[in-house]
Amino acid sequence: MQDKIKRVKDMYNACAKNFSQYLTDHNMDEYNNRSMKIESEYGNRADIVDLLLWFAPQVQTIHDLWEKEKGED
Repeated sequence: MQDKIKRVKDMYNACAKNFSQYLTDHNMDEYNNRSMKIESEYGNRADIVDLLLWFAPQVQTIHDLWEKEKGED
């Protein structure tokens, strides 16, 4: 059980770090590249794919709002 808890925490932290980096650079291409790297690092298993798929529309929505504020839509 501890292994699963550690995996979930580590995956979440990797995704949160990726999101934080996006908030710094607002670069969706790099966000997506980091996401693919995270997926690979965690063995392309369903749990990481599901977590990344949860984050994706959240980040995209924030990016769309950011572009709108910057007049880039």
